[in-house]
Amino acid sequence: MSNNEDENNQTKKYKSLNHERGNRLTKLREEKNLTQIELYNKIKEFYGAKPKKGDNGKQTISTAECGGTLSVKNAIAMSDIFGVSLDYIYLGANSYKPEYDEIKELTGLSDGALNTLENLKKSDKTFIFVLNKLLEPKLSTDFVTLLHSFFDYFNLKVKTNEITNEYIKYARSRGMKIKNSDDFSMEFYPKEREYTCLYKISTETKELADKFKKYGDKNEI
Repeated sequence: MSNNEDENNQTKKYKSLNHERGNRLTKLREEKNLTQIELYNKIKEFYGAKPKKGDNGKQTISTAECGGTLSVKNAIAMSDIFGVSLDYIYLGANSYKPEYDEIKELTGLSDGALNTLENLKKSDKTFIFVLNKLLEPKLSTDFVTLLHSFFDYFNLKVKTNEITNEYIKYARSRGMKIKNSDDFSMEFYPKEREYTCLYKISTETKELADKFKKYGDKNEI
């Protein structure tokens, strides 16, 4: 292989790694529900600095997320803001943090879930207390059942939307005039099924709340 070919391969590999790094940064920012400008401002706050006049930082973050320049200084700030290691940002380590590996294998939880729990442990002591109680043997079955019911209801709504969108596509192909799909309503599932899901959620929520009242010791908060 010639030197030029080797250099070209190295350049392609470098660009690919930077692109993957950019995708990771975008994912982390979106998980935090931050805009690019909001993230830039948090980076400035991390270092106790203020954005320069006329500089909202959008281009800086956009460049990094597109696989362009990411300064070590900004990477350090992002590491703290997102709660991940620099290895994850730059190298795409398997986990946000090395200490997550064993927990992920043990529990099946994702990086995002573990990251959220770690942040809540610092910022919301009451939530962690409640979650611990809900996962104890006396309440866990009811809690998991309720979560399944929420998923069933959500899944029903998603499937309804998917079928509606497919029907609209078919109807338009047959010449039907549908200007705004949001204004189009077609009940592919009977309303009773939706009401049943909501009633089930309501009943299970009350049962879980009653048991939590009985078994949850608020003095431990």
